[in-house]
Amino acid sequence: GAPSVPPFTPNAGGIAATIFNGTINSALTGGATVRITTDTGNADPLQQGTGAGNIDVQANITGVGSSTLELVAAGNITLQNNVAISTAVGFTLNLTMLANDQNSTQNDPDSAAGNVIFNANSSVNTRGGTFSAAGEAITLNGSITTGNGAASLTANSGAIAVNNLISVGNGTVSLTATNGSITDSGSGAITAAGLKMVANTGATLDLTTHNVDTVAGNIAGTGNFVYVDTDGFDVGSVGGTVGITTNDGNISLKATTNDLNVAQ
Repeated sequence: GAPSVPPFTPNAGGIAATIFNGTINSALTGGATVRITTDTGNADPLQQGTGAGNIDVQANITGVGSSTLELVAAGNITLQNNVAISTAVGFTLNLTMLANDQNSTQNDPDSAAGNVIFNANSSVNTRGGTFSAAGEAITLNGSITTGNGAASLTANSGAIAVNNLISVGNGTVSLTATNGSITDSGSGAITAAGLKMVANTGATLDLTTHNVDTVAGNIAGTGNFVYVDTDGFDVGSVGGTVGITTNDGNISLKATTNDLNVAQ
């Protein structure tokens, strides 16, 4: 389990803190849950920093056993260029990234800021574990691979931009843009057994690189639902969402090869 004494003590008073990746790596084993946070959760101003509360991952994180890693930021979470988060072969990692965490007791200097950002050539590989990310907006210029673990991405106010690979094997991908849109570009490609897209101002995955077995979704506000698959797929039930619905928006579905089956 997790150590009873934290392996790292952060700086106070708004001073930037550095945690070396070796410290994190060695703690990620034995089913431990390791949380790295810039959210004080403390109403006392003397216990709160004055910085933006960002988490900037600048070096590879590789667990040495099965474990859970939670990155919780008052501001942004950024996975820098060419940086990878993973675990050793034969073990699983459950990874959570929560940006713009709104703890009700703290004084967040910018309560509207806090995105999840994967820079170019960055990557996550959970080796069968789950992946979850939430923030005001999510931009994926790096890849997510889970083996067969589920992947969930939630943008609270902005868009989800799928510009690189999301591969979950026989798992499901859930994309939720509560007040925004879902788009793809560049090297965007989703490979999954199931894909759920819920958005407010439209969802458009129109690259021919996606390969999903079952698709479901809902557009709550204005906007269209567009999905293109590299081969055949079903419209069915994924993650509690049944079929595809819009609020008077268009629905455009295309199977590049094989069949498109509307089951629900």
